[in-house]
Amino acid sequence: FSSYLGGNQSDRAYAIAADVSGNLYVAGGTSSTDFPAAGYGPGGSGDVFVAKFDSTMNSLLYSTFVGGSGGDGASAIAVDSSGYAHVTGSTGSTDYPTTIGAVQPSHPGGAGCAFVTILNPLGALSGSTYVGGLNGNTDGYGIALDGSGIAYVTGATTSTAGFPLANAMQGINAGGADAFVTKIGSGGGVIYYSTYLGGSGQDEGMAIAADYDGRAYVTGYTQSTDFPKTAGAYQENHNGTT
Repeated sequence: FSSYLGGNQSDRAYAIAADVSGNLYVAGGTSSTDFPAAGYGPGGSGDVFVAKFDSTMNSLLYSTFVGGSGGDGASAIAVDSSGYAHVTGSTGSTDYPTTIGAVQPSHPGGAGCAFVTILNPLGALSGSTYVGGLNGNTDGYGIALDGSGIAYVTGATTSTAGFPLANAMQGINAGGADAFVTKIGSGGGVIYYSTYLGGSGQDEGMAIAADYDGRAYVTGYTQSTDFPKTAGAYQENHNGTT
């Protein structure tokens, strides 16, 4: 099977996931006014979209906008065993929809912010929070779930103040953009840990996986010759530009 999914303007899908029943979940960003979706938020220059298809892709089970009055887009999606879709990406909206009890219910003040948004199996908003700092820009690029359905998010941030840290391995931005890794649960209502990860150059976390026991595995890129590494690493020295 193969299908279009879009409207009268620009529509871009960046992430796809499947649940235990084989239903497919697609996430990205759209500026189309007639994109096949209902929505959460007032709509702006571009909104997140999340669409759920059945396993044959013959039926659209739900399709929704999520966004505010600025530009919003999703970069990654993961689905738990109960069919809850966990989405991360970036928003420029100060009125992006968040939920009661969110760890960051209001836009913290930086130029841009990451988000974690959770939709229930019917597409209703279950949890949503900003993840960002008082300054700079934060983008969410990857999300994964462990065996308990707890979310792990990675991306990049230039924020040097107010980024939501907890039990941090690295408590400061070491220079430019740093990767970040945040473990967040309860519908975006609790942070178990959150840390910068980087050196004095440009560092970005692009993808993340989590095992059943809650170990997070992160990959991305770095320009830093002092990126934190472990003794006996396969490659201990930075040999190129990035």
